[in-house]
Order: sequence, then C-alpha cells, then structure tokens
Amino acid sequence: MDYNSAYQASHNGPLTPTVRNRIDAAKNRLNLTLAEIGEKFGFSGAFISTLLRTSNPGRIRTKHIDRVIDVLEKLEVEAGIRTAVSAH
Repeated sequence: MDYNSAYQASHNGPLTPTVRNRIDAAKNRLNLTLAEIGEKFGFSGAFISTLLRTSNPGRIRTKHIDRVIDVLEKLEVEAGIRTAVSAH
C-alpha cells in the first residue's frame, strides 16, 4: 500500500487519531487485552500500546497498513461497530 493520509499521519509515521480511536474502541468492545489485540494484528501488546498513545504515538511502517486496516475492519464487524468489511 502507498501512504494514505486517512490511515497514517505521514509515510512510515504514526496512525491517525481516527484509526487509533477505532482500534481502541474495538479492543474495549471485545474486552481484549493489549496482548490479545496485538496478536490479532500480528504485533506485540507493547507495540500496540505505543501505537495507541495519544502523546507521541509510535510509528508504523506503511507496508503494514493494509493488514492493520483489514484486521481492524474485521474486529469492528465482530464487535458490532460496523456491518461489513469495505474494500479500501
């Protein structure tokens, strides 16, 4: 995936606040720990924690964004936040 400002603040940069909030909402709705949601994304719980920080959020390589958004949309469906996975 090429850099998309809807998902990342900059190329190889942090997730946008909207994406961070969506991940946090799905995590909370599904009662998942950071380790559990990290496993679903293929990352450690500690890395997810850095990505979700409000102040100085962690950076993520742009090449991982497709996977992150695919997993996020599936989690949102599972949590009842959205009804279907979109083609982004």
